[in-house]
Amino acid sequence: MSLWYKFKRWFLSWSADIRIYPGGIILFGDSHYHLKGDDMREILNVLEPGDILLRRYSHYLGSVLVPGYFSHAAVYVGDDQVIHILGEGITKEDILVFMRCDDMAVLRCTEPDRRDKVISRAWDQLAKGVEYDYDFDTDDSSKFYCTEFVEYCLGYPTRERSMFEVKQILPDSFMASSVLDLVWKNNKNNKIMSRKLEC
Repeated sequence: MSLWYKFKRWFLSWSADIRIYPGGIILFGDSHYHLKGDDMREILNVLEPGDILLRRYSHYLGSVLVPGYFSHAAVYVGDDQVIHILGEGITKEDILVFMRCDDMAVLRCTEPDRRDKVISRAWDQLAKGVEYDYDFDTDDSSKFYCTEFVEYCLGYPTRERSMFEVKQILPDSFMASSVLDLVWKNNKNNKIMSRKLEC
């Protein structure tokens, strides 16, 4: 293999990871999501309405700013639809779009009655067009940030078991909830983990 060929291979591989956005923003790094097609098919096979979805991106500033491993939470309402809250407010999104990420976990309510309430509350908030809460104020239920919305849909189980005043609900808080079981998670080696969570 010639030196020129090696250089071309290196240059094209290197330049393929440069992303240019409107306004002149240039980013460099891996632009491929770690969650692959096989992972997505496995998620679709285990997913049930009322499941809680946690996700994270490896190369986004937002993932660094949120303490813990996961950076976002949402509710799967069935029919391939996810309801969650982003900066623009509450939205309904196709599950395939939602799964474009690097890491994901699927959590399931241990009580079937709670699942129905989770779905109903999510649809109610979507109908209201609830806005994003940039103050992260857990005492104001007129606006929500992503995990506060999921906590509301679940019926506030994290607050019920907390001995301290809740200031901020983090996505990782759901991993330790007594009302949720972990049913799917990809780890660094992309191997599936499934277990019942202990409090």
